[in-house]
Amino acid sequence: MLANDNKMKFPLWQYLKQPIFSAQNRAIISPWKFWQGYKIQYLERCWSKEYHSEGRFH
Repeated sequence: MLANDNKMKFPLWQYLKQPIFSAQNRAIISPWKFWQGYKIQYLERCWSKEYHSEGRFH
C-alpha cells in the first residue's frame, strides 16, 4: 500500500522562526495551537486563489 503523501507536515521552520519579542506579532509557544492556526491560514490562502481550468473549451 502506498503512503498518503497528501498529509500536511508540521511547519517546523515557520514555528521556530516566529518573532518572539515583536509588538505586532504574538509568538505562539504551544506547537498544537501553532499547528491549528497554520492549517486555518493555509485553507484561507487556498480559498483566496483563483481556479483556472486546464481543459480546453471552444
